[in-house]
Amino acid sequence: MRWLWSIFAGFYLVAFVKLEVRRLKEHVSWYEQKATINRPAVNNYLRANA
Repeated sequence: MRWLWSIFAGFYLVAFVKLEVRRLKEHVSWYEQKATINRPAVNNYLRANA
């Protein structure tokens, strides 16, 4: 199972680097980037489960 953890850790690292590159290119704060990801996700969750 240790190999599975290393695969997921690699995915997380790639996702983090992609988000950081996008954040730096677009001059967006970490909070703004987080909000643009979380708002639609929360709205979709509430619509589906309300």
